[in-house]
Amino acid sequence: MHGRPIFFSQAYNAKDNASAGLNAVIRNASKPKQFKTNEEAGAFYFTLHAGNHQEIGRSITYDDADKMLMAVGYLQQVAQSGTTHC
Repeated sequence: MHGRPIFFSQAYNAKDNASAGLNAVIRNASKPKQFKTNEEAGAFYFTLHAGNHQEIGRSITYDDADKMLMAVGYLQQVAQSGTTHC
């Protein structure tokens, strides 16, 4: 959002693997139940999980829950549109 990263996944050493990882994010981010919201010591973040419950990636930390939820909504919109912003 606003040109800043909001979500991170693992590093890939091959283009095909990176493409598969991006497709997994797009496929799962369109499903609200795949997100888990978290709070630790006043910092809020979300994680995205595959159907097998494996974590696909996680967000940056936010100073309030509303900002975190806005980022979740943005990632869901991007996934539903099929457009990538990377």
